[in-house]
Amino acid sequence: LADCMQTLVSQLAERTELPRLATLPFNGELNEELHKALLALARNSPTDGAGGGKGGGSAGGVVVYEVAYALQVRSTDYLAAARSMYELSLRLEQSAEVCSSATTLAELMSRQADALATSIAALDQLPPTARFLTSDAPSRAQKLRVALSPFMQHGGARLA
Repeated sequence: LADCMQTLVSQLAERTELPRLATLPFNGELNEELHKALLALARNSPTDGAGGGKGGGSAGGVVVYEVAYALQVRSTDYLAAARSMYELSLRLEQSAEVCSSATTLAELMSRQADALATSIAALDQLPPTARFLTSDAPSRAQKLRVALSPFMQHGGARLA
């Protein structure tokens, strides 16, 4: 079943027809497999503008995340929808960190802001006690703390 769903998603992505998935009545296990296949494709697709799905050969990661989000909202899985857009924002941040063009950087940052706003909108559909996402990935602050720890003394900002 998983292989069939991955093939369906891949073929539709190659033809830039992923939005057609919204016309198919997937429920239960099929719906779960569809979301797994979409997220697998999104995670393995560029988010830096290459392969953006507009006249090119395949849908870029941004488009795939957006389709996954739309289908998750349609099935009222707002937490999964928020997670999808948050993951997209993290991917866009990674692309921005290695970007050399100011124009592309501005576009990536704008897309990242849109993805974060969309994630928040999905979380707003949940009860207040469920409006949060957790991540196993270390935050930027945690990474900075680790990188600077050899230079810090007694919790202060003194350089060695």
